[in-house]
Amino acid sequence: MKTLLTAEAVQELIRTGLPSTEGEGLIVDEITPDNATVRIPYNPRMLRPGDSVSGPVLMAAADAAMYAVLLAQHHDEMALTSQFNCNFLARAFPGDVIARARVLKAGRRLVVMQVEVSTTARDDIAALITGSYVLP
Repeated sequence: MKTLLTAEAVQELIRTGLPSTEGEGLIVDEITPDNATVRIPYNPRMLRPGDSVSGPVLMAAADAAMYAVLLAQHHDEMALTSQFNCNFLARAFPGDVIARARVLKAGRRLVVMQVEVSTTARDDIAALITGSYVLP
């Protein structure tokens, strides 16, 4: 069995493989065997009219959190999102975006996860995502 990568190692893999994440300032805060927490620091550019964090930013954080779990476990950058379902539950007030992913079921080729996304401006969940990644 492969060893679990650290949050710093996963962050470096993501930033190297997806250079746009460095511009967003994506931070991998925590990695455990079945969980990952990522943060996108607040920037006024992430707001939509009405001063809410935009849906694409929330979804990007969720996808990055799922990818972080897989990188930590499998060390394989070629894993791909195969399904992504987002439910917006509450307004995402301006603040750092926090995405907490957890593995629900891991098969040989498919990993199903759930992600709760919130901002530091409010404790409730702004978006709930279920998704899956396929392993090469």
